[in-house]
Amino acid sequence: MARTTIAGFHSDESGDWVAELACGHGQHVRHQPPWQERPWVLDPDQRGARVGASIDCPLCDRARAEELIRLLGLMPHPERGHFVETYRAPLTIDGLPHGAPRAASTAIYFLIARDAPTTYLHRLVSDEVFHFYEGGPLEVLLLGPGDGGQVRRLGTDIAAGERPQIVIPAGTWFAAELVEGATHCLFGCTVAPGFDFADFELATGPELAARYPAHAARIARMTRPG
Repeated sequence: MARTTIAGFHSDESGDWVAELACGHGQHVRHQPPWQERPWVLDPDQRGARVGASIDCPLCDRARAEELIRLLGLMPHPERGHFVETYRAPLTIDGLPHGAPRAASTAIYFLIARDAPTTYLHRLVSDEVFHFYEGGPLEVLLLGPGDGGQVRRLGTDIAAGERPQIVIPAGTWFAAELVEGATHCLFGCTVAPGFDFADFELATGPELAARYPAHAARIARMTRPG
């Protein structure tokens, strides 16, 4: 949840008190039945003592994500989140295991927001690189053939083990998840040879949880229903 501070209070036309937040939003402070009674709301001194206090703002969670969707022209993606393709190489490569020619490389913007904080597990026939841009951090689950799986973190706190790039080898099952408290994460995805939906496979059923039991809870959150 996004955090901000209380900048002041005012009473609306119905007599209800509204906290004016530093982020620019307002939040009603319900103080009459059927809501919880809060006697302090009616006391000017107690209201004043709360100015500057930290508070959650659910509106901020979505406001920045909606702004990015609008400004970057993002669209819903089948694995959840929003995306837009920004580059497709004019060079085409033949003789690939993909079964058909592919662009040498492609790139997209990808956005994950708090209302859908995980993507669905999927894999590609090509290598992919994540590039961090804004928000986050983001945890990326990688389930490779022949390993026990690993979680890597996309972000800029290098000392804490985060990295601004994560390489995802072809054939690896993977999905991403916002960390607790993060409102959104905007990142780039570069695929080489270039992305084609024919090379995109969503995971189905419980087989991955059985193969990677140490990550079963996370896999459950990242598996598409039905």
